[in-house]
Amino acid sequence: MNKVGQPKKNILNALQTIFWYRYVEMRVVASLHEEELEQFYKAKDCNIWLKELDEQIRLREAFHSSKLSEEEINSYHTNPNKVGHHFNQAESRIWYKYAKGETKPNAVKLARIDKIIDNASIYFKHPIWNFLKTRPNTKADLDIFLQKLEQSSIQAINNGKIIDPRRFYIDQCFDKDEFLKYGNILDFYSYILYSYYVARFALDSQEIDNCIVFFICNLEPIISFFCLESIFFLKICQIHMKPMKYSDLEEFEIFKHFEVLGLLPTIREQLKNENNNYDFLSNLTDQFILD
Repeated sequence: MNKVGQPKKNILNALQTIFWYRYVEMRVVASLHEEELEQFYKAKDCNIWLKELDEQIRLREAFHSSKLSEEEINSYHTNPNKVGHHFNQAESRIWYKYAKGETKPNAVKLARIDKIIDNASIYFKHPIWNFLKTRPNTKADLDIFLQKLEQSSIQAINNGKIIDPRRFYIDQCFDKDEFLKYGNILDFYSYILYSYYVARFALDSQEIDNCIVFFICNLEPIISFFCLESIFFLKICQIHMKPMKYSDLEEFEIFKHFEVLGLLPTIREQLKNENNNYDFLSNLTDQFILD
């Protein structure tokens, strides 16, 4: 039972915190690695950028981190205790709770971390978390949502530098790194949702299907480049993006898709091994009701 005054946990609150934590974690790992690398080069009394390419490679191969494992460096994921230690909170269990999405950071914590990691709160404060709570009622709701994205994302959209999901077709050639054209990866999925609802309000079944197909073609980036917990974020997006009746896409389901790809067992096992988070997030997702 929740304590008096505490809001009931839900999947969006949990993911909001997890995404913030994962971004902070990523930046902490990068910072630790860079600091140690610089110290290594200083000890060698060399400026690596003045070296020949072969020498640069040899020096990097000779470097071994004392703070991070090779797996941590390659994945940009580490133990919550190391993240806490980076912020002088090594003895606190709060970072484990953030990693699991059990406790939300307050405004003071967000501001404090932002001073150390510039704009780290962007993933916590992103407008998509409020947008996903309910269906938009009008086109004006969509326009307000769109204007809350990062300015660089809005410029890319307005300048036609991105693919319009409503005009996408399955055989179209496109860059798998399409999301990099946006200010952040949540802006990318926000624009897919925006485009879907524009098509929905217009009752354009073809454009609705185009948006869903584009979404399906871009399921893996957020899992591969951000975090495995994103599979539950994708599921909430799918709950929003329903095809019209009798569409060929009616049978599509996120978890079945990843199971067919052979990725679901890996995602499930890794999240269970890390912090037993799979069942926690799965149960919260099952409880989600779209108003």
